[in-house]
Amino acid sequence: MINVEGYEFPEDLLYHREHAWARIEEDGTVTVGMNAFAAEAAGEIMYVDLPDEGDELEAGETCAKLQTAKWVGRIAAPLSGKVIEVNEDLGFESEIINNSPYDEGWILKIQPADLESEQGGLMSPESEELRAWLKQEIARAEAEKQAGGAGDEDEDEE
Repeated sequence: MINVEGYEFPEDLLYHREHAWARIEEDGTVTVGMNAFAAEAAGEIMYVDLPDEGDELEAGETCAKLQTAKWVGRIAAPLSGKVIEVNEDLGFESEIINNSPYDEGWILKIQPADLESEQGGLMSPESEELRAWLKQEIARAEAEKQAGGAGDEDEDEE
């Protein structure tokens, strides 16, 4: 586990700039979730809108929508592929994402379409790129908090 600016990032995951993580499993599938910074910044997640198994995703497009008491946001697919499983537990206990973002709070699993070419667009936890990106995200979140707004996290670019 690597600590970046006070947030934990498991070393076996890759990270997308829109707060998703990707774990490449031994069978070549990819488990996707939300990083700890985003889970904390969002507040208690009350509802998760999951895709259907069999849905095709493009990297960067919305793969799940999340709702808190005062925020609606999205999780972007870190990689392109076909949804092969969703975490059904989130329908009953969506706050699992807040409590265990890297384990029980996973969101979906995909069969990637082109893992080799797309995984290079993700950040590794030990990279300077991830550290610089997270510092920028923390500063943006602090500025939004001071301004009293929820920011533009409710963008729905599909």
